[in-house]
Amino acid sequence: MFLHLGGETVIRIRDIVVILNVEKNRLWYRSLPEEYQAKMVNPHPPLAREEIKSLVITTQAVYPSPISSGTLKKRAELLSRRRG
Repeated sequence: MFLHLGGETVIRIRDIVVILNVEKNRLWYRSLPEEYQAKMVNPHPPLAREEIKSLVITTQAVYPSPISSGTLKKRAELLSRRRG
């Protein structure tokens, strides 16, 4: 199953390690460990950093998303239940 993160970004649910809420943390990029900063997909996305509400960390990369972490979690859970 795949999860839509906004825009043209879609990832496999099974690759997700964690979904972080960064909506109220404007310094989220600096607070990421360097290893995750290096894995950032498009570190300067068309979205302004102020519009990024969550980060999705997968086994391969880190994806910024304009969708809240709660909404992404609900979508992933719904898709996982449909599969099971």
